Amino acid sequence: MNKHPKVNPPQTDARQVDERVRADLESIGLGAVSLVALDQLDASLSQQILNTLHGKGLDEPLDRIRLLLIGNTGGDFWREAGSGAYSTADPIDDFSTTRVTEIVSRHLEEKDFLILYPGDCGFSLQRLGLAAGFGVPSWLGIDIHPEFGTWFAYRVVIAMVQDLPITSTAKLGDICANCRGHECLMACPVDAPGEVGHFDLNACVDFRLTDDSPCALTCVARENCPVGQEFRYGADLLAHVYGRSLGSIRRWRAASQVTEPTRDDSAD
Repeated sequence: MNKHPKVNPPQTDARQVDERVRADLESIGLGAVSLVALDQLDASLSQQILNTLHGKGLDEPLDRIRLLLIGNTGGDFWREAGSGAYSTADPIDDFSTTRVTEIVSRHLEEKDFLILYPGDCGFSLQRLGLAAGFGVPSWLGIDIHPEFGTWFAYRVVIAMVQDLPITSTAKLGDICANCRGHECLMACPVDAPGEVGHFDLNACVDFRLTDDSPCALTCVARENCPVGQEFRYGADLLAHVYGRSLGSIRRWRAASQVTEPTRDDSAD
């Protein structure tokens, strides 16, 4: 990445560029898009991200850096990512990185940018997602959005020096606490869901590893959450993401003696 890349032209042009980028991303199922200024984030989070950027060779002042956070809403993106065109070890990451790079390169006058995620990004995606208005922590241990429910995930985070419009966000509130039915609590076979910060991960893991577990390739509590049901993932995508996590759990159980596995806060 250039040490001092150009900044995009005036705000009217920048807004048009922003709209085109969002439209192209939405056309491939990546409809959750938010641009945040690094210096407007919580101090500890912004410092973690800045350290990551410096480690990757981006030496820019804090107030010049923008982060483009991109995610899927529902499973539309899987029609292409899972079609066989990306028949690699991780087709979701490969699809997201390849297609987002194509779109951003096509529309931004300055071609230089830095992909922070997928990869070892060194900071919490959930904290960044909260700041970007993507979602808030749920009783299921993953983030939830008032429209999409838990059926979204963070796919790509890009750092850039671009004068694009910052996305305005509204405080989402405690979606789970305000839920009347708490269907997830009634559906979970092992009572793993609980108030934010109290999801019983060990009970969840143990049950998923039992023979013929109904949660091996899905999460019945997540399926029964009433929020965002129209965005629910299809069977193929559920089998893919939960199959990968189940494989990670089995490898961890076979090789590790620690109390609990490390949770991937990207939360598919």
